[in-house]
Amino acid sequence: MLGGEAFGRLFETFERTAFRLESLSVYDVAEEREEFERFLRGAAMGPDWEDNPWVRSMTDKGKQLSRVHVLRSPLTDYLRYELAAYPGNIAAGETIGIIDRADQDAAGLPDHDFWLFDDQLVYRMPHTPKASS
Repeated sequence: MLGGEAFGRLFETFERTAFRLESLSVYDVAEEREEFERFLRGAAMGPDWEDNPWVRSMTDKGKQLSRVHVLRSPLTDYLRYELAAYPGNIAAGETIGIIDRADQDAAGLPDHDFWLFDDQLVYRMPHTPKASS
């Protein structure tokens, strides 16, 4: 398992593509807590939500970011928060797909999140399922 800095370097060193599979209905990410609480209060989320600078920093270099989010309706508060941020990621160049298990079968997918860099290096995310909110 890579530490925070080593994991972060993967985004600096990949050359062409970074793909993420997301599969949980709730994530407990310390860096997002304050923003998540603002979202729940209905506060303005700021310009980063209109054009995500983290995504833009990679796509402006010609790198491709994409993800598939496997979820199940009805949405948790956390999923509503995540999906609300997606238009800014898309504006910055990320490609995002959503599979709703309430509408379609998603058999055969892993039960964990991962990043795949340049179709070669897989990093399994350390997230574990939490109770829905």
